[in-house]
Amino acid sequence: MQHQIRSIAILVPLDDYGVCTYCHELAMGLAVNGVEVDIYAAFGSRPKADGRSYGFFPVLGSALFRQRKSLQEGIRDHDSCASAGSSISSSIPKESANSKSRLRSAIREQFLSLELALHLKRKRYDVIWTQWPDMDGYGISFWKFSKLLRMKVVHLVHNVLPHESSPRDKAFCDRLYRVCDLLFVHSKYSRKELLNHFPGLDQKTLITQHGLYTIYPRRPEARERVRRELNIPSGTVALLFCGGVRPYKNIDPVIASLRDERCLGAILIVAGVESGYTDSSSEDRLARTRRIATEFGVLERVRLIPRFLDTFEMAELFEAGDVLTLPYLENYGSGQLLLGMTFGKYIIATVFGGLDEYLVGYPNHTLLQGTETDSVLEGICEAVESVNRRPAESGPARPDLEWSTIARRSLEAMNRFYSHGISSE
Repeated sequence: MQHQIRSIAILVPLDDYGVCTYCHELAMGLAVNGVEVDIYAAFGSRPKADGRSYGFFPVLGSALFRQRKSLQEGIRDHDSCASAGSSISSSIPKESANSKSRLRSAIREQFLSLELALHLKRKRYDVIWTQWPDMDGYGISFWKFSKLLRMKVVHLVHNVLPHESSPRDKAFCDRLYRVCDLLFVHSKYSRKELLNHFPGLDQKTLITQHGLYTIYPRRPEARERVRRELNIPSGTVALLFCGGVRPYKNIDPVIASLRDERCLGAILIVAGVESGYTDSSSEDRLARTRRIATEFGVLERVRLIPRFLDTFEMAELFEAGDVLTLPYLENYGSGQLLLGMTFGKYIIATVFGGLDEYLVGYPNHTLLQGTETDSVLEGICEAVESVNRRPAESGPARPDLEWSTIARRSLEAMNRFYSHGISSE
């Protein structure tokens, strides 16, 4: 008998514009396919869009018995706020190691995990779809209780291993991946990486693509205004580097490339917050980037926006920009890539994380031959020349990257899996 999934609970314990916007788009796509979806989000978080077709319950990381009203009503559409602030950080309450004994922490983890699992069981969802391994306050216990209660548990592996991961991270991911029924990844590259790190999971590891965004509004009229506000001269090509500025994203060769005379007609806009560096500063969230640009003598051609942007701000910035730079040293996919494709920007990228898989058939791109400055410079020069030669073209229609299609294929894969017990990979 063919299994049919009609209701899904999506768990996203973060409050950011990366995984959260992904979950919004996924939930909307699932709803189009007739699935009832509830998102359980970080305690105190807000939905990232109005006009939702899913329930939103901001309760993760808190005791559910204290959140009865939130569990009964959730956040209604007219309560939501798509541009709720510019700072992105987890809103899950955190407590220092000194504030609790290990015993009390362990008891709390078991209680929160069992309470959440029992709540989801009572709601009778067909599938529990977790989106992030670091569910603060729960640990691996939540997944184990869910399986003991005979719930169907699927996990989306956005990152095979956390960025700047430790042996402890790998051990946790190994336990998590093996307790789940089914694993989704975003590319062939990520599937291969997952099986290299965690052998024996090939029968339950499937690919579901990341789609083009609908949550970011097109605002072409904002282009000239934003460029004036950022003091970008007419005829200048604006390079974009956005989001978390972390070591694996490899910003240094982008800044260094500005020294070359072939890049004199380009400026770099960096919008985001640094992390993972030893010389970052809490007072200036782009302090290291500023220092590197100063050392290279190109600070006057770098525009720094030291904060995370909300949905509307990011949309306007992408209207104003010309070239998205993704010279990553390693990754398992990039929401920024899909955002660049959504806005039809010229994209330079390395092949890590399956970025090349998504750029097949996309006309405005250059795949970098390496991650060092010479390779990044050549990519930037090619992009600048292309943008100067003709106006940026919109990317081609990609029905395969529409969320209704992605959701339908994911549902079909889950239904096959739960009907026959093995994947079709």
